[in-house]
Amino acid sequence: MLKTYLIKDTDIALIDLKKLLEDARLRKLTGFLHVSYWDRDDFLLLHQGKPVRSVAFHQDGRTVFGDPNGFGFVSQWGTVTLAETGLDDLVGLQEAGLYVLKEKGINLFPCGTPVQSDIPMTYLDIDRVFLLAKKSHVDGYAAFYTPTGLIGTVVFQGGEPVGAVGPRGSKDTSGIKGIASSVIPPKSFVTLYTLESDLIPFFLSICRGGVRYLETEEIPEDFSGVVVTGARGTYRYDLFFRGTGVGTLFKERGVFIWDEGRKREISDKIDGLPGKERFVFEVDLSVELKPLEFSPDELKAKEETQEVPAESVDKIKALFVREMGPVGRIIWEKILEEFHLKEGNMTLRQLSILVDRLKEEFPEEEARREFIVKVREIVPNLS
Repeated sequence: MLKTYLIKDTDIALIDLKKLLEDARLRKLTGFLHVSYWDRDDFLLLHQGKPVRSVAFHQDGRTVFGDPNGFGFVSQWGTVTLAETGLDDLVGLQEAGLYVLKEKGINLFPCGTPVQSDIPMTYLDIDRVFLLAKKSHVDGYAAFYTPTGLIGTVVFQGGEPVGAVGPRGSKDTSGIKGIASSVIPPKSFVTLYTLESDLIPFFLSICRGGVRYLETEEIPEDFSGVVVTGARGTYRYDLFFRGTGVGTLFKERGVFIWDEGRKREISDKIDGLPGKERFVFEVDLSVELKPLEFSPDELKAKEETQEVPAESVDKIKALFVREMGPVGRIIWEKILEEFHLKEGNMTLRQLSILVDRLKEEFPEEEARREFIVKVREIVPNLS
């Protein structure tokens, strides 16, 4: 969910990018830096102050992902926005893109009202998520994701799971298994959302790919689907069921907006947008909403159990502290706490995640590579 704009539509010539990113790091900001040029929109996505991905949305429809550490201004002409959001909004922006294009369809993640947000799966009891959904008779969904992508969703109606979509379009029981096999607890998060009950079939159908673009701007009779109006990240989503409007959603800069006052402003703004387009998507709402037969235990990630000798971890710690200097020991302890890891009890997968995080502390790419080479001399089978 969009929390605040720290900088909004500021002339690029006034911005010192290095100082801005250092301030975001000190704030431990989760959000995005958006640079808008006449023909493209560049985003630097930040999680806890650290760049996790850069993505460029070109007006011709191309989406280009890049090295976040190589992010920079590509022109002296443009505007800069720095926003604080939830981690799920960053994922949704990557999944859906900034521009709505007929060949890419639409994506409603992460619409809805968060019940519990951005919960790290390291210490999450997944049984309690399902129990909370059941006790609260939730109409909504649980989304599983990492900072760089959506893993999958489980959809609820009246508190009962009625559908699931996992990696590569796997559905229902296969989707559950796909989610479980893709979750790495120290890197994965879950958020539980509520939706209006009328949106449940829309959301599940769209997640499953049951969307077809219609070569028309006119709404057919007895239409069930979504009409998207707007341009360059500012859009209105009008939802219809059998010819009757059942809801409206708004996006600004690729992020869903829930503040009522801001929604009214965006709605008025859309009508006057240059280059405004209208896209009509028919949604197959014939999905069967019946309880799935599975245990929440199936969603618990199966941890790889190969343990790393404590002396190997000690050597890697000594290497890191030697390379980083006196502050290295403090950083090491902070990262262990961040990932809820124990120095003397670590699996190979956990060590791999730890090393991947440690290398981010080296400002130079060459230093990172040298660190990884030395680590693999200590643990040759590290992925």
